[in-house]
Amino acid sequence: MVLSRPIPPDIIREIVNELPFNRTFLLQSSTISRAFAFVCQCRLFETVGIGSSKGRERCQQLHRLLTDSPHLARLIHNLTLQNRAIKISTLYGGQERAEWFLVEATLPLLLDMLPALKSVQLKSSTIATYWSDLPHELQTSLLRVFSLPSLTAIGFSDIIAPANVLSHSANLAKLDLHHSKIVDGMEGWSSSSLIGDEAVKPPLQILSARYGMPSLRVLKSALDITRLREFILADEPNCDQHMAELLRCSRESLERFTWVQPHICVHTCDPNSALTSHLRFLEVIFQGFLVDEPSSPLTWTLHALRALSTCRTGSVDLEELTIRTTVSWVRAMLTYQSTSWATFDAILGEQDVFVKLRHVRIVLYGLHDYRNDFDISKTYIEGDMSRIGDLGILSIENAHRPFAEHHNSD
Repeated sequence: MVLSRPIPPDIIREIVNELPFNRTFLLQSSTISRAFAFVCQCRLFETVGIGSSKGRERCQQLHRLLTDSPHLARLIHNLTLQNRAIKISTLYGGQERAEWFLVEATLPLLLDMLPALKSVQLKSSTIATYWSDLPHELQTSLLRVFSLPSLTAIGFSDIIAPANVLSHSANLAKLDLHHSKIVDGMEGWSSSSLIGDEAVKPPLQILSARYGMPSLRVLKSALDITRLREFILADEPNCDQHMAELLRCSRESLERFTWVQPHICVHTCDPNSALTSHLRFLEVIFQGFLVDEPSSPLTWTLHALRALSTCRTGSVDLEELTIRTTVSWVRAMLTYQSTSWATFDAILGEQDVFVKLRHVRIVLYGLHDYRNDFDISKTYIEGDMSRIGDLGILSIENAHRPFAEHHNSD
């Protein structure tokens, strides 16, 4: 197609990027003009996922494509690789199961072709994948990817890896761990694939640990966490230890803290896990059934906020507090005549302390039709938090969906 007047490239980019991702639309739009073709290619290849049941075939296809069209490799910025056991043919005509990460020869070659990656996610959809089980060539290629100047984010899901591998990413800013372990040292691991001898400590800014949090000692051996700005801790049984240690270590830089605790806490949350006065956003998500118990996330939040209001040298920076819980938990508070919401109101209502507070958000969800329960709970909370309500910064929301669905979507 020939246009009578060329459209400026920035306008084309805005048009393509504003529309929802649609592969058919992008392929069709790429035929309009050369300028449209380049912008559509950027959108098509920006994020690539390979796995899991057809991971081996997709890996081979992408390798062939980039071999024929090497200019496309630079357009891939976000890569997700998902490992899974597949059936492979044996030398004797039979079949056996093997993880495709371990048997696909083009995977290291493909990784070596990608010069501009910004984020890499390694996932395992069956059992945990151990770094030491990866072929030497794949370890080397992954470490080369981790050392790219453009790479700022690494994600592991069901991956067991040594802390040393993180030191190869000098510009690592975000680490996302899900059911994964970062272990100490290289004992028992293949170290021959490590690139160089000098290890750096990337200045991590965002740490998300879901269902498994490495010890602070292990983290500090590979990463600089003194400049951490955001910390997300989800469903961690040893929450008291990890929260206290990391909050203390990053107290001068931490701005956002999210604690997802969908089950009853096994360990008592340390009330001395004081939040930093620089914290701007605090979110607590839980489905508890214990009211005013030391292990209650709400009780911990009260202790932490009270510590902010009493151990301060001036006003604190907290701008937004979000609490997500179930209607059944709120009704339990009402049944046992808990005074937690009123205590929240008293602490947060100290305007000379929380002068920057602009939103207190309470999100309630349930398992079935709970409209009546929500209305009762809302009235109850509003009555106990009248001071915050009068300031016009309190909102109580009906999530309209089960807790488990919300938690899984985060």
